[in-house]
Amino acid sequence: MHIWFDKEGRAIDADTASRLLGDFEYKRVGRTHVTSLSDPAVDLLVSTVWLGLNHQFGDGPPLLFETMVFGSERTEQYTDRYSTLAEAEAGHAETVTLVAATVRDDVIAEVDGDPQPVEAAGDVVERIDEILNDRTVSGDAMRSRPLR
Repeated sequence: MHIWFDKEGRAIDADTASRLLGDFEYKRVGRTHVTSLSDPAVDLLVSTVWLGLNHQFGDGPPLLFETMVFGSERTEQYTDRYSTLAEAEAGHAETVTLVAATVRDDVIAEVDGDPQPVEAAGDVVERIDEILNDRTVSGDAMRSRPLR
């Protein structure tokens, strides 16, 4: 049984995994800050990364990607895991949608360092819903905690 996989889901050896884990650009799938315009204390980070190590602890396809949401104190609030890069990208977009909806006022979404002010969270939700509708997601994903 293989424990290390690249982003395409191909089995790799530990030396290759170690090299790839040291490459931040390879590991990162998405990084989005969602900040409230009316309350700058609201600063949420959605981060999706390739893990390399199979996190499936049971039957099913390997879980190789993870999305997490961090609050202003950078504490873990939410985790999702995915088997494929396509699932991880769609899961990142879905999580940003959930986070933007929790802000419930004007937000700034900073995607991979590029600030994108929007007039209302609904605009973010609509734009990300368009992205999600263009993708087909299959396989098993794991949601460990609900977003509050």
